[in-house]
Amino acid sequence: MRSYILILVVLLLYSCKAQISLSEISDLDKDDSYYPHDYPPPMGEDVTGGVVKDEKGKMIALAAIKLVINDSVCVNAYSNFDGNFSFMYDKKMINTNSHIIALFEGYSKKIVPFKKFKRSKLVILDKSGDVVNHYEYRSFYESIRSCTR
Repeated sequence: MRSYILILVVLLLYSCKAQISLSEISDLDKDDSYYPHDYPPPMGEDVTGGVVKDEKGKMIALAAIKLVINDSVCVNAYSNFDGNFSFMYDKKMINTNSHIIALFEGYSKKIVPFKKFKRSKLVILDKSGDVVNHYEYRSFYESIRSCTR
């Protein structure tokens, strides 16, 4: 009985062996097409960061944050589990209309002028006004992925 089981195991192991030639592996390296999950390089070397909290002081994780530099340039960030986030940007491009938009499900959309944010390094989300639902949050979260990181 043991010999039958041994023969069966050997046959299964032998039949499941896959043969991969080296030419198949080298063909994969030749494909230099755009990979959709590659992020664009940072737009500058200046760094700023901050914290996202609610009105009670609780840190908010996974908030979607967008730094709008001008009509055509933006930078994205997402808060970590401690509520912290950071941006790499070019401070020469910042103007008086530059602002930060922060969004999280169950809270109102928050827009903070960049100069005010630079002083406090804090974004406080509250529930006053229109509260963002799950669909709006996910749409914003995905849409800012195209911004420079």
